[in-house]
Amino acid sequence: MIDNRVPIIDPCLEVRCGAGRICEVDNEGEPQCVCIPDCPVETENRRKVCSNHNETWTSDCAIYQQRCLCDKGDPQCKGEQYKHVHIEYYGQCRDMPECTKDEMADFPRRMRDWLFNIMRDLADRQELTPHYFNMEREAESNMTRRWTNAAIWKFCELDGHPPDRSVSAMNFSPYVHL
Repeated sequence: MIDNRVPIIDPCLEVRCGAGRICEVDNEGEPQCVCIPDCPVETENRRKVCSNHNETWTSDCAIYQQRCLCDKGDPQCKGEQYKHVHIEYYGQCRDMPECTKDEMADFPRRMRDWLFNIMRDLADRQELTPHYFNMEREAESNMTRRWTNAAIWKFCELDGHPPDRSVSAMNFSPYVHL
């Protein structure tokens, strides 16, 4: 006896839809990525996530679902800002109080100190090039150099990709007054 049945192949088998979306077959039999209709109910607190809006969500699925709904213009979208919602960290959101005026005024000094401390640590571990190692040593005894040299070092490090070199970091003098 010959088996004349044609195997049914799931059109979604080879489709990858991304987070918050699933593949469904439309009326014409074509695979379509749609927003996941329901996220599993999570009872474990460790599954909660904090978003970039400092809102606690029940799960990562819920955040991805919301982003999909907003991308698709679905009426269930909570607002335009949720098109770019993403996970900031896992767990319930923590209270993030506003910085005081004194904290904001002190921020530039703290940032400069932090940047210099990173440069110093890299020098101590011998992970700086000789040029930046010398700049770090110079900055040890000169407070103005401490801040400018650390800023120059970090700028040059961030500008280290060839497409970014329209103003070459290599021509950036360590004696530029910032």
